[in-house]
Amino acid sequence: MYNLTREHPKLIEDHVVTILIFTNWVFGCGIISLFGVITNAINIVIFLRLGLKDTVNISLLGLAIADLCGLVFLILISIFYNPLFYELDLPFNAPEVEYLAFGWPRLIFTRTTSWITALVTFERCLCVTFPLKVKTLITPRRVGCAVLAIYFIMACSITPTYYSNLLGWKFDVERNKTVFGLIYRKERRAVDGVSFIVGVLITSVSYIFVVACSLVLVFSLKRQTKKFSTMVGQSSESTGAVNKDVVDSRTAKSRQVTKMILVLSIVFIVCYIPSNLVQLGMALVKDFNKGGRYANTHVVAWTIVHVMEASNSSRDRSYKKVNGLQIPLSETRL
Repeated sequence: MYNLTREHPKLIEDHVVTILIFTNWVFGCGIISLFGVITNAINIVIFLRLGLKDTVNISLLGLAIADLCGLVFLILISIFYNPLFYELDLPFNAPEVEYLAFGWPRLIFTRTTSWITALVTFERCLCVTFPLKVKTLITPRRVGCAVLAIYFIMACSITPTYYSNLLGWKFDVERNKTVFGLIYRKERRAVDGVSFIVGVLITSVSYIFVVACSLVLVFSLKRQTKKFSTMVGQSSESTGAVNKDVVDSRTAKSRQVTKMILVLSIVFIVCYIPSNLVQLGMALVKDFNKGGRYANTHVVAWTIVHVMEASNSSRDRSYKKVNGLQIPLSETRL
């Protein structure tokens, strides 16, 4: 069905692959992505209403747009990879059209999500590390330019693929008819190899950056929490309960921001582990690809990757509880 019979030895049988495509790609990824589209649409409306004068709102708005677009492409991928859809006598090769029309555009927004997440984490890291200088270092205009630059660079990162791969009419020997599908240029192997290396570097660097900034942020916030605890004791002895309540409020907000950043980064880190492992496998194992000996395993791995990416993009980021109240994230300042 998907040229999976080339795999030898078969680590995963063909009928198992079909079941996993149904459960992971069609139902799991499709349903999660549909829910995520609704969630991100609501987030976009909320951030626009809050205004774009705050750097956090700008970053999270850019993140919500990237997630929304990526999820739309994941829905289309889940439709085109439906075995029932593929078995229809269509005038095009569904997996090949999906590969170039939906798969690579999805990568633009997946990579954009990674780097904007890194930007948000880095910004919050600076808020804690340099609280007095952060407003001069990070301004709404600079953040807006950074978000637009990320979109532009990520779009440019996939352009070589569209040079080496084209969509057009060709004769399909298996179906004995002319269908619309992929047409390859002679330079395809070399160009796709460079594109793959660039993609691995882009995703790996952003992933490592998020992990590093998160560790720095956790360390700084723990140190700040201890400092606030000391201030609570001093204020309760010298100035009474009023200042103690103020310090307690600041401490609570600090802990809430810690939880918010940890949730944001941990969900991203966990959800992108399969993606990094699959790309590492493709780099180390020559036949671990769509047309290689381990095609079955490759397809199943990508079903898991897409489900995890959809889960990451579907989480709500618009509001956070602080002191029992739902307030915008842009107001959870340290």
